[in-house]
Amino acid sequence: MHQLQQVVQECLDDIILYRQSRLTDTSDNLSDVLDSKLYKEMFNGIYVRGSNVPPTSNELHISTQMNTDGVALIRSSKLSVWPIYLTINEIPPGKRYTRKFRIFAGLWFGEHKADMLIYCEPLIKEFQNLYNQCFEILHCGKQLLVRTVMLSGVFDSPARSSAQGFLQFNGYNSCPNCSIPGENLKVSEKGRVTIFPFNTLRIWSS
Repeated sequence: MHQLQQVVQECLDDIILYRQSRLTDTSDNLSDVLDSKLYKEMFNGIYVRGSNVPPTSNELHISTQMNTDGVALIRSSKLSVWPIYLTINEIPPGKRYTRKFRIFAGLWFGEHKADMLIYCEPLIKEFQNLYNQCFEILHCGKQLLVRTVMLSGVFDSPARSSAQGFLQFNGYNSCPNCSIPGENLKVSEKGRVTIFPFNTLRIWSS
């Protein structure tokens, strides 16, 4: 992925210094994704767990976050676009989310919501290659092999239901955390919502 290679090359020093600063921070503050339980489960220090890379290796392991959301082209039209963007978690937050360093990874265009199984299949294959085959960049005159993993995705409620393969949040059987079908509740003269009465016996364990 040429965009990814360009961004990593331009931000390489920032990536190395920022991750090192997070690793040496001994406080219990949770201020960035690098401090999260998910990140620490994926990475053993600076390398992906299970990769068996020696400390002196010339490899750089990084992670990305995916985001997508539907945008109507015209208010009166059914047509919409769903762009996929990636951000590199190891880039400092001040740069990470700027337009210059966001990676445009794909686009869905059509009359319906993006079918995430179809939409993400090429991206999944691309990330398998990015980890298994990696790509090369230059650092201090030497080649550095970069391996990349997808750590997480951030979506609003409609996009999340599509990404998880669930019904949209306002339908029956649409809760991703339990098997409660839900009930339809009238909240105003014209408004109704779907609610899920709490039942500990029907909550899925994580």
